[in-house]
Amino acid sequence: MTVYWDPKSKGYRYDFQHLGRRHTSPRGFPLKSEAQEAEAHRKRDLRRQAAGLDPIYAAESPTFHA
Repeated sequence: MTVYWDPKSKGYRYDFQHLGRRHTSPRGFPLKSEAQEAEAHRKRDLRRQAAGLDPIYAAESPTFHA
């Protein structure tokens, strides 16, 4: 786990690398356990996407409008 206290956001944040990309928490969490849960959830989602079990998030995929 790579959870640390960030004095700027006054909360705990996670920061890790997966397949050459860096992933950080979008905000600070008030409790360390919340940051650890969010990090574990994000890692699980990334592993499932890499295995082809989950589709890529809609925000990350391109959209085409008529």
